Amino acid sequence: MNPKIFIGRFPEIADLDQAEQARLLEEARYEAFVGLKLAKDATLYLLLCVFLAFTLSVIPPLLLGFSISLQLICLVIGFGLSFTLYQRLYRGLLAQGLAKVLAQRKQSEA
Repeated sequence: MNPKIFIGRFPEIADLDQAEQARLLEEARYEAFVGLKLAKDATLYLLLCVFLAFTLSVIPPLLLGFSISLQLICLVIGFGLSFTLYQRLYRGLLAQGLAKVLAQRKQSEA
């Protein structure tokens, strides 16, 4: 997921310009996935979200009967919820990386 979609969403860096926020978020992504070794968490989150989308799009039509409109509604709800959940979880991973990057930045300035 592109960390640039989170520009303006972290109050710690909201006062910086967009280019600086993008740079810090990219550093935070790298720190979270390489430095803090959270890539396995992101993979687990992604798999759980795909499972959620699958469950919400397949189980209700099986229980309530097959109709195109019901399947479409369940599919949209399932994928919408799973994407929203994945964004929240990914933002949490970025927040951990950003905290580390900002701490390192503050330490180097002192």
